[in-house]
Amino acid sequence: MSVYGIETEDDCRKKIDELLEKTRRVGETMNEESVADLKADLKRYFDLRNDKKMSAVDRTFFRAIHEAYLRSPHLGRRQTWRTGLYEIEWKLKFMRPKEK
Repeated sequence: MSVYGIETEDDCRKKIDELLEKTRRVGETMNEESVADLKADLKRYFDLRNDKKMSAVDRTFFRAIHEAYLRSPHLGRRQTWRTGLYEIEWKLKFMRPKEK
């Protein structure tokens, strides 16, 4: 049983899809508040992980979060936002479990 509420690959895909949708919306607004909010969501997930308590599905999700968070835009440098959002989207899509 997952301690993070990610019981199945479907759960993992759903959570990643929610982050992908949020990333898309942030890309449309491109304001500091929305970029900061997305980055805070990724950090919250990033800080939750505990390798000793993770199921295989948890590890898949948190690996995607880790990669996306590391590539998130620098809030103080607006010119990094577009590239950072693209990197988040690319990493989440790449790490998202494939549907069978």
